[in-house]
Amino acid sequence: MITFTSHSFIIEVETCTSPIENWLMLQQSLHNLIRNVKNDNIQDDLYATIDFLSELLPDWEDAKKMIP
Repeated sequence: MITFTSHSFIIEVETCTSPIENWLMLQQSLHNLIRNVKNDNIQDDLYATIDFLSELLPDWEDAKKMIP
C-alpha cells in the first residue's frame, strides 16, 4: 500500500516472513540489477531508481533500531 502525505509517500509491503530479511533481499536484488547495467543498456530513469534506493537505506540511528 502507498500512503501519500503533502511532502512524502510511504510504501508498506506485506511480508509473510521477517520484514527485515525481505527488505534486505529486495535491496540486494535491486542493487544486482543496477550493477549489471552497461553502457549499451542504460535506461533514462536509472538515476531516479538509484535515488529511490538511497532513500530506502536507513541512517545509522534507524538501522540500530532494526536490531531486535
